[in-house]
Amino acid sequence: MNMYDDYDGYDHLCPECRELVTRALGVINRLENDPWVPASERALAWLDEVCGGREAVLRLDAAPLSLPRVPVPADAVEAGRIAECSAHIAQVTARFFDAEMSAACQHALVLLWRDAPQAVSAAASPEALAAGIVWTVSEVNGLVGEGLVTARSLKEALGVRRYPSHYAAAVRAGLRGLWVWSEPRSGAWSAPRWDAPARLGELGHVELLLATTRAQLIRVRDRAVGERPGETERPFYRAG
Repeated sequence: MNMYDDYDGYDHLCPECRELVTRALGVINRLENDPWVPASERALAWLDEVCGGREAVLRLDAAPLSLPRVPVPADAVEAGRIAECSAHIAQVTARFFDAEMSAACQHALVLLWRDAPQAVSAAASPEALAAGIVWTVSEVNGLVGEGLVTARSLKEALGVRRYPSHYAAAVRAGLRGLWVWSEPRSGAWSAPRWDAPARLGELGHVELLLATTRAQLIRVRDRAVGERPGETERPFYRAG
């Protein structure tokens, strides 16, 4: 119930005018009661999820990634698994991608061992772990799919039994973790604005994003920051 539900002071109007007034009052009611988040704030909240927080968003640059130092655990079995996975990553990325993609995938391996070592230990094999990592990182940067590198080609190159997307589920879960970087969003608010990369995931690690991907995010960030003061956009509501 709201203040307009029982209003009947326009019964003298023609049916078309009464319908117009009713629809107008409904729009006003929704404007007064539905929260509104400016487009710039929605874009920045989305960037927070992609990059891992506002500080990471503000520090974004488009410098090429460099290879990280791959960890060598004290446990010989784990050390061997990580070394073998790293070698498979280097081999498959050299075949299908480039040096920066190799660096991004090696970063993913380092982050997994640091934040979710169980995802490394529980992988079916070093090849399966490499398949999951390469698929996750290539997908987040928009490098796989129709007309690009295919899941079948990666599967055959790594000699794994299932498609890489199967192994990527555990990798994404380990990289994403339980933390949510922004307030819950729903409906149209969740859509990235300003032509953001369509397949970009929300893993929260800048180290997984290639320079070309980060350049796109920088454009979104700079526009969002520039439009925050005195923003004039208003939400769109469908009448009726």
